[in-house]
Amino acid sequence: QTADAAFSTSTNWTPERTTPANSDILVFNNGGTYNVTGVTTQTIGQLSVSNVTKVTLQSTAAATLSIAGGDGTDLIVEAGSELNISNGYAIVIALPTGATGSISGSMAFSAPGTTTIPHKLTAIDASSIIFNSGSTFTAGLYMKDNVFGTTAFNSIVFTSGSTYVHIAGSNPFGASQPNSVVVFQTGSLYWLKSANSTPAFSGRTYADFQFEYS
Repeated sequence: QTADAAFSTSTNWTPERTTPANSDILVFNNGGTYNVTGVTTQTIGQLSVSNVTKVTLQSTAAATLSIAGGDGTDLIVEAGSELNISNGYAIVIALPTGATGSISGSMAFSAPGTTTIPHKLTAIDASSIIFNSGSTFTAGLYMKDNVFGTTAFNSIVFTSGSTYVHIAGSNPFGASQPNSVVVFQTGSLYWLKSANSTPAFSGRTYADFQFEYS
């Protein structure tokens, strides 16, 4: 669709998703800006956002969208495109073992009210999800807990030229030091934009670090 539309309505997809399957490849590429409402727990094959399309996932209950993996990259957000979550119930985007993600655009997770919500982007294997140069991930307002989880060490990688923006929630490292779920490679940026959050320092490795609060 080119406007807000429900995720689970079969006719909102072309071709129609009358029988959703775990091999389905979902593509958002029409250049629009819209909310995908009513996201439900299910497994798909791949998810791609491209052509300067800006998508925000929403749901009416906690939901996990598992991207099972297939040929090629399984989670793709191209440069100029966005895949966001802004929701009052927790939404998890989960990549199981063998699945990979490549983020060149931006992702922002937040909650619309005053209740903190634990949205998550998780993977299993080391270096599964790569934030490429020019990409941005924002842990936004009313985020709760560790956005990348706590167990899959080194599964999220921020490469040179990528940015992690911390506004709310717990630190992105997740696991107890010296282990870490996230890797900040040389030239990446950790941007702290909250006076209410204390960054983790003991046993932690950052690349570029910026503090801004106004």
